Parts: sequence; C-alpha cells; structure tokens
Amino acid sequence: MTVNLKPQPITTSANVTVTAQSGNDPMPVNSAFARAALVASTLLLVGAAPAEQVIPLPGVDGEALIIPANSPVQFSRFGTEDDAHFSGRFVLTGTYSLECDYCDESSTEKDLVLDVDPDPQLAERLPHWKIRDQDVKVYLFRTDALVRGISTSKERAEVVSHKRDDIHGRIAMVVDDFRLAIECDSSFYSARFVRIVKPLQLAQAQRDGNYGCG
Repeated sequence: MTVNLKPQPITTSANVTVTAQSGNDPMPVNSAFARAALVASTLLLVGAAPAEQVIPLPGVDGEALIIPANSPVQFSRFGTEDDAHFSGRFVLTGTYSLECDYCDESSTEKDLVLDVDPDPQLAERLPHWKIRDQDVKVYLFRTDALVRGISTSKERAEVVSHKRDDIHGRIAMVVDDFRLAIECDSSFYSARFVRIVKPLQLAQAQRDGNYGCG
C-alpha cells in the first residue's frame, strides 16, 4: 500500500496557514494562535520603544532631570547654577503674557517680562525636574522686536504703571536655547525667541497653574 506523505496546507479562520501530513487527522488550529503571536509582537515593539532619560543633578540631593522620550530638545550640559541647557529648535505654542509683576515707580519698559504657558500636549514633552515639578511657564529672552509687535507704547506704559494687568493672547513661535533652572526652590524655564510662525491672536489668558515662586 502506498502512503502519500506530501505536506498539505491547512488555512485557519485567522488566515494562519499550517502544514499537516496526509494520512494523519489534522489537528484543529484556531485564532488563539494568531492572537498569541500578535500579543508577543506587540510586547516586543513596546519593549523597543525609547524610554525617558533620568539624569541626576550634581550637588542637589534627590533632584534629577527628567527628559521625555519624545522631547523636542536634547540635553547639552549642566550649568554652574543648578541649571540645565538644551540644544534644538522647536515651535512653542500656547498663551503669552507681557507683564510687570515687580514694577514700581522707577520701572520702565525694560522691566517688562514676556512668558508663555505652553499648550498641555507640548508641556508634557518638555524636560522637567523630578522633585521641583511645577507647571511649565517659559520665560522668553531677546524679545524686543516681539514685544513691539504685540503691544503699543501706550499699552506697555499701562502695564508698567499697573493700570493694566498684562497684555496676552495666543502665540506660536520658534524658540531655541531652552533652559531649565531652579530659582527660589522652584522650576524656572526659559528660551530664546527666534521668530513668529503664526499671526498673533488676542485672547483672555487663563493663568491658574502652579508655577512655584516664579
């Protein structure tokens, strides 16, 4: 008697093809095998995903720099005053405010401060301290041209004299030289203004976050 040993393909409901020997009863194969293979592949992909960086801050017990895996900036170095410097440009979007909280009778326009509350999705991607992890507010420097573009001289004078709380609105700008420091035991973010990427939109600012002493 002749037995045909040529392998015969069997296709399951999950479109997984296995081979059984003719002459034997085929073993039932169902979609559980395919699901198990899919789960294993997913775990491998998750395991290969980049993790956040944790870099201890020299000289400060317990404090460390946390850099999310999808951060728009790259760590460059620590400074000499409990600060961290980063390289890379990115688009900072959020609510800006031109204000002068500490102005007095001798203050001038040079004492005005421009800062941005980043949109939540962006704030989650920015580096932060492990312990001093207050809400993100980015102070901007080299902003003379920007300040003149978002305000009139009359409006600035009103802010300096406390006749007006601030000048605020929505903004999207390119920044670089991103820094993270510790000031009066709180986080302090700053960046250098490069250019506007969208037209300014005036809007009521909602500034009720926990920014520490800044």
